[in-house]
Amino acid sequence: MRLKIKKFVLRIKPLYRILKYFKRRFQGINDNARGVAGKELEVLLKYAKKDGLFLEIGCAFGQTTRRLSEKGFVVGIDPYIVDERNQIMGEYFEDITNIFLKNILGRKVCYFPLKSEIGEIFWSKVSGKHFDFIFIDGLHTYEQVKKDYFWLKHLKKGGYIAFHDTNMGEIKKFISESPMKDLKLVDEQDSLKVFVK
Repeated sequence: MRLKIKKFVLRIKPLYRILKYFKRRFQGINDNARGVAGKELEVLLKYAKKDGLFLEIGCAFGQTTRRLSEKGFVVGIDPYIVDERNQIMGEYFEDITNIFLKNILGRKVCYFPLKSEIGEIFWSKVSGKHFDFIFIDGLHTYEQVKKDYFWLKHLKKGGYIAFHDTNMGEIKKFISESPMKDLKLVDEQDSLKVFVK
C-alpha cells in the first residue's frame, strides 16, 4: 500500500514538491546546507586560495560552487544524469538545476554539463591551465572516482585536491588502494579529506 501511494505521489510533481518541502521543514533540514556544510565547508574554503582557479566535480545544488566562487574562479562539471523518474538525488531534474543556476548566477563560474572524463579530455585540448584546487564530489563509485582522479595532472604543484564522502565504501576503497604517492594528506574533517600535491 505504501509503495502504491509513493508511486502515485511521484506522478504528480506539484504534490510531490509540496510534500517534500514540508518533510524537509518538519525534519529541520536547512536547504542552504545541502552538500558540503559546517566544519567540512570551513576546511574546504581554508585551502581554496584567494583568486585561485578551482575545479568542482559534482556540483549538485551549487551551494559549494557558490561558496568557492566567492574566493576564486570555479570550473564546475556535472552531467546531471537522471533516473527513471527524471530525478537526481530524490529531486526532479528541473528543480535541482534551477537551484544550481540560481546559486551560480552572476558568479565567477564556468559550468560544463559533461561527464568528468569527457571534461578532462576537453580541458586538455582547449585550456591546459592548471588548477589551484580540485574538489571531487561526483558519482560515488570506485570507477567514477578513479576517472575523476585523472584530473590530478591538471593540478599545480603545491595545489590541493579534496575528496568528499570518503567514509563511503567505494570512495574509501579508492583512496586506500589508489596510487596517492604524489599526494600528502594535510587535513580531514568528518567525510572530507584534503591532500596537497
